[in-house]
Amino acid sequence: MEDKSVKAYVLFAQAVFVLIGGFFFITGAIGTFSWRPGFNSGPSPIIGVFIGLPLIAIAVLMSSLHTKAATIKDQGVLVRCPKCNGLNNDKAKFCNQCGNALYAYSEQAE
Repeated sequence: MEDKSVKAYVLFAQAVFVLIGGFFFITGAIGTFSWRPGFNSGPSPIIGVFIGLPLIAIAVLMSSLHTKAATIKDQGVLVRCPKCNGLNNDKAKFCNQCGNALYAYSEQAE
């Protein structure tokens, strides 16, 4: 599948999770705080809060995972620093973490 269509599906799924989760959370919170004695026509409103919060959390998690995957894909080939073992772009001359030279000077003159 093309990257743009995957991104569109992820954004759509995030919007659905946020909307449904937000609906459950808001209606559950309103029902919880406006509870009246003797008014028992269905499940406890607090259930809406416990359904809504995980749905919103799933949307946030999807966002962070998709962003992390896109960042890793954009980095290309990664090489390890011989000094600190940190990951760096293969075109980098110095380590992003410790500043050590990644290649000997004779190897850079290609």
